[in-house]
Amino acid sequence: MNLELLVQGLQLTLVGVTVVFFGLLLLVGVISLFRYIEQPKDKSQLESTPAASALPIPPAASAADEVARQISAATDAGVSPALVVVLAAAAHEMLGQPVRITRVRYRAGLGDQGWAQLGRVGIMAGHQVVRQRANVKK
Repeated sequence: MNLELLVQGLQLTLVGVTVVFFGLLLLVGVISLFRYIEQPKDKSQLESTPAASALPIPPAASAADEVARQISAATDAGVSPALVVVLAAAAHEMLGQPVRITRVRYRAGLGDQGWAQLGRVGIMAGHQVVRQRANVKK
């Protein structure tokens, strides 16, 4: 009887692993088909107007003047010029358009206080003693 159960268990394991393996292969096949969905049907139209899809690039002199003005304004507030450049580049990359940094503030000391306080509340809530009344017969 034990040998029959062992053989049945091994068969079930082999069938389960095979089904999962083929399911994963099917999923890989479906995901690999997604790359064909985004391709345009008419490549000649895409090649004829490459500038129409590109974002307009501002003139270099005005962009450099704007960055220099932002850096000078931020360094007056105690922020390093490198940080302003990094913030402007990150915002430009994320938004896809030129950005103007008007203010940079540090929020020192406030980063972890909320999570720490919430953690302490959770710990203290776990220590509450639930009092049950004993039913005493008289």
